[in-house]
Amino acid sequence: MAERVPDVSIETPELARESMDQILNMILQLASGGFDSRLEPSGTGSTIDALAVGLNMLAEELTSSVQEREQALRSLEENELKFRAVTDTALDAVVMINSDGAITLWNPAAERIFGYAQADILGQDVDIFLGASGLREFYKTGWVHFRETGEGPVVGDIHETLIQSKDHGDIPIELSIAAAFVSGEWNVICIARDITERKEMEQSIQEEREDLKIVDRTLSSFIGGVDVQKAFDTVMVELLDLTDSEYGFLIDLCTDEAGKPYMRALTISDRDGSAQNRPYWQDHPSGEARFYDFDSLNAAAIVTGGPVIANDPAHHPSSKGTPKGHPHLDAFLGIPLLRGQKTIGAIGLANRKGGYDDGLVRRLNPFKSAIAEIIAAHQNDEARRKSEQRTEHLANCDTLTGLPNRKMFNDRLQHAAYRAKRYDENFALLLLDLDHFKDVNDTLGHPVGDALLVAVGKRLEAAVRESDVVARLGGDEFAVLHLNLQDAKDAAVLAQRLIDQLSRPFEIENHRIHTDASIGITLYLPGKSDPTHLLSQADTALYSVKEGGRHGFRFHDADVEADLHQRVTLIEELHEAITKQQFVLYLQPQIDTHSCQLVGVEGLLRWNHPEKGIRGPGDFIDVAEDSGLLLDIDGWVLQDACRQMRAWHDQGVMRQATISVNLSTLQFKTSDFESNVLAALGRTGLAPRYLELEITERSLAERPDEVAAVMQRLSAKGIRFSIDDFGTGYSSLQYLKRLPVSKIKIAQEFIRDMMSDSSDASIVRAIISLGTELGHDVIAEGVETKAQLEFLQQRGCHLFQGYYFGHPQPASELTERLRRVAGSDGKWPVCT
Repeated sequence: MAERVPDVSIETPELARESMDQILNMILQLASGGFDSRLEPSGTGSTIDALAVGLNMLAEELTSSVQEREQALRSLEENELKFRAVTDTALDAVVMINSDGAITLWNPAAERIFGYAQADILGQDVDIFLGASGLREFYKTGWVHFRETGEGPVVGDIHETLIQSKDHGDIPIELSIAAAFVSGEWNVICIARDITERKEMEQSIQEEREDLKIVDRTLSSFIGGVDVQKAFDTVMVELLDLTDSEYGFLIDLCTDEAGKPYMRALTISDRDGSAQNRPYWQDHPSGEARFYDFDSLNAAAIVTGGPVIANDPAHHPSSKGTPKGHPHLDAFLGIPLLRGQKTIGAIGLANRKGGYDDGLVRRLNPFKSAIAEIIAAHQNDEARRKSEQRTEHLANCDTLTGLPNRKMFNDRLQHAAYRAKRYDENFALLLLDLDHFKDVNDTLGHPVGDALLVAVGKRLEAAVRESDVVARLGGDEFAVLHLNLQDAKDAAVLAQRLIDQLSRPFEIENHRIHTDASIGITLYLPGKSDPTHLLSQADTALYSVKEGGRHGFRFHDADVEADLHQRVTLIEELHEAITKQQFVLYLQPQIDTHSCQLVGVEGLLRWNHPEKGIRGPGDFIDVAEDSGLLLDIDGWVLQDACRQMRAWHDQGVMRQATISVNLSTLQFKTSDFESNVLAALGRTGLAPRYLELEITERSLAERPDEVAAVMQRLSAKGIRFSIDDFGTGYSSLQYLKRLPVSKIKIAQEFIRDMMSDSSDASIVRAIISLGTELGHDVIAEGVETKAQLEFLQQRGCHLFQGYYFGHPQPASELTERLRRVAGSDGKWPVCT
């Protein structure tokens, strides 16, 4: 209740003083916050009334201001509570940074995301969690500008970046940055959302897309009739790239003819990866290798029917060791391939950095499903093709021997005739039957006779080329198509080879059976032969053989037969020459004109024919090679050369010289060539350093790796090598630097015409220069005149062989000459 102030204009001075006391009291109440006090004016219009009215108005204003302030404080408290409720419950981190870069707000989500407690982070510089993010550059270079303006390149945008957490390193976040002007300075408000799961999902989606692309490429590689093996190899490459594995395999589960299960290698990434494994994979390419041992880590996925992870293979329960030469295993993953509930194969992967885990297995799920479907389709296709092949085989092949039957042979004959006519080729038809085969059936029974026919078929197939056709027409009658015939003599050589093969006894059911064969031959010549009559012509020739006593062959063409009869006769004479040792070795000296000393002799083959006298190799060597007799002759030459050289050593007429012999291409092709050379040295007692083997460029070119290996081993034992007729081949230079060749011999054809032919002279100069540069001795063959000698000497050649220094002569004659030279000054005559 407001006090009433008396009217001072009519009051006594005492009353006025009392009114002033009340006014002063109200002023004190207002000063102390008592805003409810009021003064009642007297209504007289006095100064005291005016003062009372003013104080009342001030009280009203103060009351209103206090109420407004209290309302504002309540609102501020409510807003702060709401802000705290929002920031404390927000899933995103809310961070506030003042103009000094210090963190002033750090909500619970920030604690959870970044791993720093609020008590540890408030007041810290924001730099502690920027890490290597793109925000660091802004913080280093743009902060001063931001403090002044509240502006910056990252303000007002949403960014994806990496922020350094306390315990998990850099984590991906989505960051929104805003500027706030608070308490007279610019602050940064950051809202950060952890997007690790989203990034993982995006990565997973990307991986799934990549996986689907790989699956699509995998399926596509099997479509369109492509090479199945190539397709499986492509799948293996995709698997290795996808899993970052070092090597792996893909196998399927099969059953053999006896019903026994085995694993088949469809593709193996490292099948040529080691020297120990290489021979196996050369004999068993992918798709053919069978593994019956299921007690190994490689088979564990098939056995268990579930994924097998072995990041410590040596101590894994399924690890039973690895075969010799198997690559080292640091980690292994085996995944079974299922079709429905049936295991049909497995994927094997090895040596992934960091090992394998369940996540990788799950990622491979669509991939393995696609591969399983492919393998199932492949197995079904194989089964279908095998069924078709069996049906076709029954229709076109002889049920006993498995060879083409008469129907299929006639088809091949018609095709051969069509091709020969179109491409102007020749071929021969050989009709063969066994002499006295009926006796075998009659005495030993039909089962033995059938077994003999099977064995005959195998020998015939082994004796012909892969391109030729062998068929059984019925009974004991067989036919051979000898295709792409170069010369009629080739057919005769083949016929004789077949007869020789069938003349060897057969061991059948404890019986040693001897049989002979008769062969009729007819030739198909485009424009001169009728393919429909070839079988009857061959049959006529076969009948002629039987009429003539069997065990032989004849041509339907009498003129050709006459020409080939001479060849057959020569083959028979060569057989006799080998048996009766009619071959002799002629020797020709090799001279070094620097010292005028004999440095070597070359052994040259001659045939001392009982009727025609001495014959050179040009008269018989081709026939010997075609008939297979050359190896026997070569063996004799090597043996006799070593024997003669040792004899000269014992006689004291030969000291440091070598004896050289020519090697044929056939010798290098035999598996026992190396042992034969060493055996010849061993039997004669000749030291290896006195033997020189002359090889041709053709021998080098046909089997370079095998030839090089043999040469290296023999050279290591001291045997020397030279290249004969250098310059006439087509691959010399690439071998000169890598083979243990000590000498090259200039071909006679260049020496013969070098004085009149500038091209030959240039070739001779080039060979001498090349040999000298490479450190090889160069010897000129066929030197017959002094002019040739001087020409070669002027160009740096000092080793010679030819008529100028001595003709090839028997060992007895050369021995006498060696004694005469040794008895004089030791100098070889006419060497200068």
